[in-house]
Amino acid sequence: MRRNLLYRIATRGKPDPELYEKMKNHPKLSAYLHVYHDLRPLDYFKRLIFPGPLIAIIRILYIIVQFVLFSLLQRIIYFGVDLNTSSKPPARWRRKLSQWSYRLIAFLCLPAAGIFRPEVIDHTKKRPKSKNAEDLPKFEWDQPWCIVATHNSFLDVMLATAYLGFPSTMTKDALFSVPCLGTILKASRSFVQYRNTKKSAPKSSFDQLYERQTQFKENDFTPLIYGEGTVGNGTCIGRFHKGCFVAGLPVRPVSISYPAKHCSMNTDTIEFLPCAYDITCQFVNHMKIEIFDLYIPNEEEKKDPQLYADNVGKLLANAQNIPYRTDVDSRYKFITRDLARGKITWDQAMEKLDELDRANPNNTSTISSHHAKAA
Repeated sequence: MRRNLLYRIATRGKPDPELYEKMKNHPKLSAYLHVYHDLRPLDYFKRLIFPGPLIAIIRILYIIVQFVLFSLLQRIIYFGVDLNTSSKPPARWRRKLSQWSYRLIAFLCLPAAGIFRPEVIDHTKKRPKSKNAEDLPKFEWDQPWCIVATHNSFLDVMLATAYLGFPSTMTKDALFSVPCLGTILKASRSFVQYRNTKKSAPKSSFDQLYERQTQFKENDFTPLIYGEGTVGNGTCIGRFHKGCFVAGLPVRPVSISYPAKHCSMNTDTIEFLPCAYDITCQFVNHMKIEIFDLYIPNEEEKKDPQLYADNVGKLLANAQNIPYRTDVDSRYKFITRDLARGKITWDQAMEKLDELDRANPNNTSTISSHHAKAA
């Protein structure tokens, strides 16, 4: 049953207690179910009094204003350039200005999300500058190697990626026509996922990615792929898609997380506004970004992209001290989301899960070997 907006914000969009417990105890639905922490008296104070509704609204509007400002900056930086037909990388000065303006706006937005001191750990900062992968070079904004990151929140897109040089991401074609957002996506030469079946796709998003990986041009934006292809809930990492691993080239693993004891910032199955309200009602939120050395695949991984994807996924899961699961992926997340929001019944969800399990009979392993003993 669909509740009104104020009710959903007040209850944090949480399903009724009986359904929530059933989902939390289900081995696969729990992998993507939003984690609702019990509210303490202090949490009620923050949600109702201070920062409360007024500060939350101001913070959200402030972020929207900065978002629009960033779009206008991109228009100025790319003045005279047709972003709709650009098939080659921008001039170096345009890319640099675009990246630095992105980082500036992100820094201005961080406090509005309650993030004052993000923890950035770059394991590569003492490495040499090099274009040779075998040297395990330090991370730079114009590196040619694809970044493979974990995905936990809508904040990843604007805040966390500011530290990664405003990279190109995969985006649905419909978003390219959204005012302001479309300008930003085109400015970073993001990859288009064509979802409109009435139009023929000139080139699939994975073809675009493969071309960027294998024919990287000077001054181009580094590609960034979220391995799961969806947002997780922070309790585990689901199976990585093999798209960016097909090329068999080195990738740059990056772990993005939001450590929190009392407020989950993960935008997994929760609706946007209840989650945004919770985030903007906090005094302080935490964000952690960890950048690793290039992962250079061996011959076996080059021949088996899924093995390559799983090994990178395990590396990032180990960094966050959570399991890497091969028995769940983005398809299970969408079933969990629809059930949590009342779009399907429990029986319908079970039928969909059975269909997926029958289609993937070999997906029996639930956690990586690294966490097997702990589990």
